[in-house]
Amino acid sequence: MELLHEERIKENTGSTYLDKISVLNIPDQYEAMNSELIELLQKRVKI
Repeated sequence: MELLHEERIKENTGSTYLDKISVLNIPDQYEAMNSELIELLQKRVKI
């Protein structure tokens, strides 16, 4: 998700869901299950 996506959510729902989302600043340019995308996600998301 990029900041643009967060802004769209905010425009449509106000602040209702903002505390439930995280902006990872990963460009929306990857196909699903792309190995580079998976690597970025593993670095930026702590489970």
